[in-house]
Amino acid sequence: MISNERRRAKHGQIVISGQSIKQGSLQIIEKSPCLRPEVGSARYLHPLCQPSREKPMNRKKLFKMDVVAIILSAICLLPGHSLEASPYSQGRLAFARGDFDSAMRLLEESTRSDPSNGNAHFYIGLIHERKGRKAQSIQAYKQGVARRMDADLREKALWKIVLYSKYIGDWGSVSVYSSQFLKYRHHPEMARLQSMAANQGGSSSAEMVRLVQRGQKSEKEGNLAEAIGYYEEAIDIEPDAHSVRWNLASVAMKANQYSRAVNHLKYLDRKDPQWKYSYKLGVCYYQLGKYQSALASFDRASAQNNRPSGSFKYFLQIGRGLTYLELEDVVRAHEQLKGASRSKNSALVQGALARLALMQGDRKQATSHMQAALKEDSQQLDALSVRALLTSNPDSYEKFQDQLYRNTVYQPPFYNSVTLQYVHVLVARSRFDQARTVLDSLNAQKIEAIHTMKFNTAAVSNRALIFPSTQQKSPEAKKISRSRLLEEEIQMFFLFDRSERGKAAIAAFKEEMAQRINQETLEGEGKPAKPVVSEPESPAGWLRMKPDLFEPVARVDLLEFLLKQNNEIRAQDIASYWVPRSASFKTAAAEIGEVQELISRNAKWATIFGEKPPATDTPDVNPGKNPEDPPSTSTGNATDSNPSIATDDAEDNGTGQPSESNSDDSN
Repeated sequence: MISNERRRAKHGQIVISGQSIKQGSLQIIEKSPCLRPEVGSARYLHPLCQPSREKPMNRKKLFKMDVVAIILSAICLLPGHSLEASPYSQGRLAFARGDFDSAMRLLEESTRSDPSNGNAHFYIGLIHERKGRKAQSIQAYKQGVARRMDADLREKALWKIVLYSKYIGDWGSVSVYSSQFLKYRHHPEMARLQSMAANQGGSSSAEMVRLVQRGQKSEKEGNLAEAIGYYEEAIDIEPDAHSVRWNLASVAMKANQYSRAVNHLKYLDRKDPQWKYSYKLGVCYYQLGKYQSALASFDRASAQNNRPSGSFKYFLQIGRGLTYLELEDVVRAHEQLKGASRSKNSALVQGALARLALMQGDRKQATSHMQAALKEDSQQLDALSVRALLTSNPDSYEKFQDQLYRNTVYQPPFYNSVTLQYVHVLVARSRFDQARTVLDSLNAQKIEAIHTMKFNTAAVSNRALIFPSTQQKSPEAKKISRSRLLEEEIQMFFLFDRSERGKAAIAAFKEEMAQRINQETLEGEGKPAKPVVSEPESPAGWLRMKPDLFEPVARVDLLEFLLKQNNEIRAQDIASYWVPRSASFKTAAAEIGEVQELISRNAKWATIFGEKPPATDTPDVNPGKNPEDPPSTSTGNATDSNPSIATDDAEDNGTGQPSESNSDDSN
């Protein structure tokens, strides 16, 4: 008598047992690619394809199972069970009845209504396999494993792909899909097949195998740039190796090479649209500062995923929330981030909520979220930025800067605004060389974007000014954003540091001090008098130490700088404030060529300097643009209407008010 197993083997039905996928038996219907007729005179069975020694199942037990299956199927088809009314569920029932044509129609309909469901592709593959269309069945399995699948179906599909690829000599596919299997769990036979693929020499497929394995090794070792190189060489050989390209895009994102990742994700999305590609594109666009494209990609991912998991909804809310945060849409940002926090209150969500609370002027809530985020993750970037803004501590700013350039490619205006305030803090503490180094990271375009933010960071953080005269009580001065005033003060110190006027004023002050010391020495009967002050290391240090003496000179330098930048409106505002208050300012400013030209043709300027207005007031050829036009861009300056200004750099003590002490700033 021939056993049932041998009879099935004779007719091309092989039972895989032993170390099988579910520690049970897995049937490969039709003739197995494991059969190798070239080995000996008899058919050679792959070790995984040896006949099972299991006993035939009792017929009574089979009958009972069939009855139960029929009853369950009938129950599932009742009107109350809406889940089974789906094309996928009905397709599976048709497949179980052996109605393969109806099953194929329903399952194909399911792939259109729910493109992310890989299970449907698995059953389509089985139907093709039953009908003898092996190549089409393998293609369906490949479609399935690229999507969301049940774990057991994924393993079965990968086994079929790998074994068939080995049978036809496609070692590249053997390597790719065996690697994909081994990511989920280890199996010694699958590892052996992967090793076999690596040892096949001469063909382009074998070269691809070696490149993929080298890429995987480099990726595992943390050498991401090298891994990217290997993966790109592999897809040059086989452009449609989607799993390799997907790995490449993922590694590129880990290496902060988001533009490279976008190129590969767009290729995958064109060939085989899936929600995971759209979602990853959204993440890449966000990191590149392309916020509208990011939102469009997130929306597309949501539309493509008809069965979103809780994890998918959570990450989608975070992606949208962070994007709305950069767009300064506080209402939508709050809605998305709060929704995410109800699923999981992660450090990322808490840090973003801290930023959002600070933008809305709620310092207490911002502090609470910031502390919660840093408790979970001491390097959370948004939380570090909020802590720096609330405390004005240079150490806090330095920790923020370290994380900023380590984890970002594109720095949005908010992060750049924190960097600008860091420069202001360093200047206030007379750390001018360090301030210059940090300021070099901000070009003119980035600084202008800071000033036009809807929620001006310098205003909502209540950053104190160094000089009380920086914000005069004129209508024009009140329109200027607080961040622009900080930049103005920073510029004053850097201009004064290389100014000839500054050097002359310092020399005159030193000479006066020397004369005073000589006079005190004579009056002290020959005993040398102690120096009145210790000398700073730079001219900017003199301005920081003696603002009452050197500020008028620094304001003249600033006036000249603004006129050369064609910012006549702000220059006129400064001249209007300082001419009646400082004779030295008036004298020095009147010697500037641009000022003389304005006095000669502009009645306002002539009046400011006490000169006779011209007979005809010539219109300004290039009067300059108010830096805050249009007014709508300054809506974040609500706190500027009651600014906190100190004579020196009054640091925030964490209570929301500037501290009275200036002892730290002189160090």
